Amino acid sequence: MDLPPGDAEHLAARAHRVRLDRKATLMTPGSPINSVYFPETGALSEFVLMADGSAVEVGFIGREGMAGWPAVFGSHVSGVWVVCQMSGLFLQFATTELAAEVDRNPELHRRLHHHAAAVIGQRAISAGCDRHHDVVARAARHLLAARDLRVDNELVVTHEFLALRLGVQRPTVTVALAELERLGAVTHRRGRVTVVDRACLEQITCECYWAMRREIARHLDWLPASLRSSFSDASGAA
Repeated sequence: MDLPPGDAEHLAARAHRVRLDRKATLMTPGSPINSVYFPETGALSEFVLMADGSAVEVGFIGREGMAGWPAVFGSHVSGVWVVCQMSGLFLQFATTELAAEVDRNPELHRRLHHHAAAVIGQRAISAGCDRHHDVVARAARHLLAARDLRVDNELVVTHEFLALRLGVQRPTVTVALAELERLGAVTHRRGRVTVVDRACLEQITCECYWAMRREIARHLDWLPASLRSSFSDASGAA
């Protein structure tokens, strides 16, 4: 989270920079939120677990966000399963340390509250998308969101994780990726998807991809220019 230099240095001195591997579990439903995580080069996913053991992704967290944000509002028990989806570096804060900083720093308080508003808005959009749009368009949305967080076009995306993100079975993911490849948007092999034509992928996705980008840009007004460009509504879509 980009802060004025003095505040950023003060906050960074209280953080631990950790490297997380893909599939590392950070929180489980009912577990205490002892630490919060800000991705620097990796990404995290939040899943809701069903009684039958199935799961569906409800949040995808990259450089613009944080995991464990309910702790900012005094809720110290996780309601979701938080897993590292893209390995990389993360800033880890003890929840008590972050709470003290929020009390001390009004600007940090404002930004974390706006972050929560962005999360809630994105989840509302995602709920509508999952109900009304087909799986190929939704797969394109998720792949574009993952690409926005990378410096290259090759994504480490397994069928298992994409199935969890889309709330479908793995054979459905196989069919969706085959269709995206047939249309010339991506190529895929075991555990990796390469975006070969982003413009094509943007044509295939639904309006929810752009709506979610606008939701981030609207609330997270402090993002640096290098990251803000990832969330501009270049399509002009409604």
